[in-house]
Amino acid sequence: MRTLIIGAGEVGYSLKRALEDKHEVFIRDKEKGDFKKIEVLNICYPPSKDFIKITKKYIEEYHPKVTIIHSTVPPGTTDKCGGNVVHSPIHGKHPNLKEGIFTYVKYLGGKNAKSVFLAKDFLERAGIRVKVVANAKTSELSKILCTTYYGWQIVFMKEILKLCKKYKVSFEEVYTNWNYFYNLGIEKSGM
Repeated sequence: MRTLIIGAGEVGYSLKRALEDKHEVFIRDKEKGDFKKIEVLNICYPPSKDFIKITKKYIEEYHPKVTIIHSTVPPGTTDKCGGNVVHSPIHGKHPNLKEGIFTYVKYLGGKNAKSVFLAKDFLERAGIRVKVVANAKTSELSKILCTTYYGWQIVFMKEILKLCKKYKVSFEEVYTNWNYFYNLGIEKSGM
């Protein structure tokens, strides 16, 4: 399928590398390009106060069959961009997100069933595993909560390390081993 990626950052280029073996892929950033008969439009730029307006402008310019927002956006954003727009956030470790695209199952949500399944087929043809969820708000909120949880884990780990240094004790014994044995107990108790 002919596809255009808008956003030439880490997400956009990683997505391009993930799709190009199975699809005809073009990529652009803010500059204009003469791209004809685009079937799938991929949005890979960060959210901004004008995200919806900008995305609608690209949809009007290219008239794709479906638009996939891969960006992390607030819940409700995708639905405000139009009926043929779905959300499927990227997972992975920056800057090499291509591996994450193939490693993680990609959530996919939208309100138009035809668009959801067109996007699903498009992604799966490239070898990307997809889980269709109830709607775009589900995938949008899931991604935000995942990112937030990861951030809090980093903060928590830093606090544990600081406390271990303060009391001159082993991080491995205090945290790693403790949690390993704790989780074994949880598993054995059937919880």
